[in-house]
Amino acid sequence: MLGENSIINNRYRLEKKIGQGGFARVYLGTDELLKRPVAIKVLSNDLSEDENFLGRFQKEAVSVASLNHPNILSVFDYGHVENTAYLVMPYISGGTLADKLRGGQKLHPQDASFFLRQAAAALDYAHRRSIVHRDVKPQNMLIESETNHLLLADFGIAKVLRSSNSSNSNTAVMGTLSYMAPEQLSGNVGLTTDVYALGCVLFQMLTGQLPYSGATETVITSHLMAPVPSLVARSQGTLPPILQTIFDRALAKKPEDRYASAGEMAKTFQAIISSISNTPAANYQTMPIPGGPNPITGRSATFENQVNPQQYPPTVAQNNYPIPGSSNFTPSNPTPSWYTPTNPPQPISTVTPPQGLQPTQIVTGSNTGSQSQTVIAPVRKKRNGGLLIGGGVALLAIALAIGAFILFFNKPDLNLGLKEANSSFFEKGEHEAGLAKFKSLTNSYPEEFRLWRDYGLAQYFWKRDVDSIDTLNKAVRLNPKDPQTSLYLTSALLDNYRFGEAEKAAKTTQELDPNGWYGHAAIAAYNSRIFKFDVAVPEFAAMQKAAGTTTDPYYYWVIGTYYYYEAKTKWPNFSATNRAGYEALDKIISNWPDMPQIVALRGIFFAGADVTNNIPRGAEIVQQAFKQQPDSSRILSILGYLARFYQNDLSNGDKYARDALKLNDGDPEANLVLAGVLGSRKDFDGAYKRYEKCTQVNPYQDQCYHDWAYFLGVQSLEEDLTGSKDKALTLRQQGLEKAQKALSFTPNHAEYALRVAYFQYFLGNYNEAIKLLEKNTTVRTNSAWDYAILGLSYLATGQKAGAQDMFNRALKVDANDYYVKNLGERLAKA
Repeated sequence: MLGENSIINNRYRLEKKIGQGGFARVYLGTDELLKRPVAIKVLSNDLSEDENFLGRFQKEAVSVASLNHPNILSVFDYGHVENTAYLVMPYISGGTLADKLRGGQKLHPQDASFFLRQAAAALDYAHRRSIVHRDVKPQNMLIESETNHLLLADFGIAKVLRSSNSSNSNTAVMGTLSYMAPEQLSGNVGLTTDVYALGCVLFQMLTGQLPYSGATETVITSHLMAPVPSLVARSQGTLPPILQTIFDRALAKKPEDRYASAGEMAKTFQAIISSISNTPAANYQTMPIPGGPNPITGRSATFENQVNPQQYPPTVAQNNYPIPGSSNFTPSNPTPSWYTPTNPPQPISTVTPPQGLQPTQIVTGSNTGSQSQTVIAPVRKKRNGGLLIGGGVALLAIALAIGAFILFFNKPDLNLGLKEANSSFFEKGEHEAGLAKFKSLTNSYPEEFRLWRDYGLAQYFWKRDVDSIDTLNKAVRLNPKDPQTSLYLTSALLDNYRFGEAEKAAKTTQELDPNGWYGHAAIAAYNSRIFKFDVAVPEFAAMQKAAGTTTDPYYYWVIGTYYYYEAKTKWPNFSATNRAGYEALDKIISNWPDMPQIVALRGIFFAGADVTNNIPRGAEIVQQAFKQQPDSSRILSILGYLARFYQNDLSNGDKYARDALKLNDGDPEANLVLAGVLGSRKDFDGAYKRYEKCTQVNPYQDQCYHDWAYFLGVQSLEEDLTGSKDKALTLRQQGLEKAQKALSFTPNHAEYALRVAYFQYFLGNYNEAIKLLEKNTTVRTNSAWDYAILGLSYLATGQKAGAQDMFNRALKVDANDYYVKNLGERLAKA
């Protein structure tokens, strides 16, 4: 029987038992081969003989091994020994979240949010792959001692739903009773089953108590029938009532009434606590995180000496892994209208939006006045007829008046609040704080379109991800006649590859502002993104004319992104276009400092402006953006692109691309970079899958088609060498198709034209190759391939003099090139 000091398969030594579960024992062990500590889970011997338990244990290995996420505990190895199965996993020295909550200890809401976001990120990742954990609890959340980085463990009873067409699946009742959703008690699980359990964990982190406790029958009945417990009562009034909305939804009895995802719950919770400042919490006690101040937030885990949580820096875990769900997210379940912050600012009459943004008249119906509140008076015994009735009505009227008075004067002034939020985010570079201010205002003024418009713009520039789309759509619904909002929405949709919606938004902007720069900018932006420059160029010129002397930073953002795509059409003479691009971005940065997405794009412009001298400096600029926002797949993709294509650094290209894909598996730029790395390492099948993913997400990603064609050509040459002529022919036909697709987007791209001509030559279409390369050689004079392939095509069509001329030119560029030598050999024999 395996036990302490046993050695498994001459590699893993069991040092001591550190855990015991219903199905397995867990040992601290040593990997003798790699000389590192590991955790080894060994299935109980009596269960190893049970095929059902053994199958479940094997499924754990397969399920977890398929999950690659910074907040999920990975699996190193799996095997059988002495009729027992085992798993080998990393050893995490910091214990579990349960250790931090032992004895009814509580966490500060910000620290609870820190752990919640990490667990939610892990669950959302697993859920996207149709894997339900089914046993979410603090004991399964490992915490690294130095960083408080959370790793979700024990997918041993996870249910894989891929084979089911439904989001729910009947199975055996398994899990931990205290955290079980009502449907799980009857053997049903779905994605929101884990959301319910995570809600129980959050409740425990905040109160030190489980939502439902007692005898088994009591807990079961409570999960099925009892109302959601009161957070205020359980915390003895030390937590604000607004947080109850989180649990009313997370612990809903019906799965469809809960948050659609764990991430949605996490970002709603973070947004609410970020919007609350100066919350009374004198009696709130919590267990400090081991090691003194939290190394992430840099403060104690208690409420003592509390400062405004909006001032905290963004939180990131070790190795720059992100903690998803930061306060910039827009919660789908916003703060109720009856909650208002204390100490409201004094009202002023006007608002100053971000520099260059035009104030728009408040739309009719905006909620800018006071609100009423229904007050239910306590029932009293009747003692004196009409006098008592009259007194009760008077008391009710007084209560109503007091409630309205308090709400009116506690409600922050819209104009001042909007000015402060815009100034904080755009002018001062206080991005997280500015986003929290925007969010707080939306709770008080949910019908004010200007607020949603500026909030959406801030979200867009913060991460350029999908969060801004819903916010801007809200602004459009509130005021469909504002062209400024439609322009912002066009950009957000384009950046998230929703081209059909972007086209509609661009046309709407043009209809609302046919002669202004907003309308022309929207049409120019959309058409440049899909490489229709016959439409984009005149619209871009009209935009500049209509804008006149505007200083609106967003105007320069449109210019910068336009040049980003126009540079492709001017390849290889794109340096001047790139310089114009980063000069436009400099004008934005001078008004809106330290915006990571703008800084990162400026870095790649800078590198491309002079590919000899500016590449290292461009990489430094992007690294600056990465330090500000390490959880942006877009910035990681840019770093990977610079490493792979500008610096030929496959190792870092691989790392950055994979880190980006952990955050967003559909990121086309990251897929492009990783495909290039895989292709360079001769993993052609892996590369082609990534290119396919890239073009599925963004069908206008020209470089994905071109690079795909390039590696099809490389592979076809290898098949030639092995004698597989038929396969080589098929690969070249596929390569021609991909190369032509890339060239269709940018017909003047010399490199794309060369790729098409290359395949045309090898497929025997010599005249087509000649037509393309004769144009190419007038555009650029430093490409030996252009001359060599053109010379070979001339020779194949009997034009020996033309072939000799091309050979002489090619020799001056690169006498050692394979095709140059091949052309010389053929000329010698002709």
